[in-house]
Amino acid sequence: MKSFTKTNYYYIDESGGILNDSPLFMLGCIRTDTPQLITSSIENLLSGFEDEIYYSPMIDRIKVEGFHAVDNHPDVRARFFALLPILNFRSFFSIINKNLPPIKELIDNKSETEVYLLALDKLLKGRFNNTIDKNIFIFEELQFKEKSQQKILDDYFSLYENNGNIEYKIVGKEEIKLSITDYMNYIFYTLLPLKDLKKAQRMVDNFELIKPKIAFINLLNSDSFFYRRKPYTLDNIIQSYNGLPFG
Repeated sequence: MKSFTKTNYYYIDESGGILNDSPLFMLGCIRTDTPQLITSSIENLLSGFEDEIYYSPMIDRIKVEGFHAVDNHPDVRARFFALLPILNFRSFFSIINKNLPPIKELIDNKSETEVYLLALDKLLKGRFNNTIDKNIFIFEELQFKEKSQQKILDDYFSLYENNGNIEYKIVGKEEIKLSITDYMNYIFYTLLPLKDLKKAQRMVDNFELIKPKIAFINLLNSDSFFYRRKPYTLDNIIQSYNGLPFG
């Protein structure tokens, strides 16, 4: 049996939707080689909430729904965002503006699977270059109209199975580490469609807080990439998302 240097875990989650009224669709991913440390940190956060009477009205809902940014109380979100900078992970994002070409035409033609695969390939393709580590990809469960998520992933990963170092699986919201991806996604899902960022200054601050954790952001419409080692600003991302040049 081949031995690997380490095992990388990738947690992939979506925000928005492809065929709904959301203005964007995005796939986010975090990579970590210390998943248990992340689990322990999130469990400790929940335990801290249980010890504080202020959070008692929110505890039962968190236990049922988990840490899910769009549903969590703003005070819970603040504590979760404060946790992110100290966790061991890197993040990757593939983002689509559904109102701009060329993706708009695919969406208009109801090509749900094709749009999903475009975003997925931009998100993960570079990950397969790593052949010395074992790479495990964990996907939150999604429903598609054309075919099952399992079939979509089976077809996609069949191109890379010969590498011998790849596993993938679909899980539900009980996978607590997906909440990291969910919260990271939420920042972009909130900010990119806005016309006036001053109305979401705290979320702008959250972006700056987690920016060192971002390995890259891809805007599919223009195929623009923003890398951790190449200086960029939130304004650059928003301009590219809206189909505008930036410099």
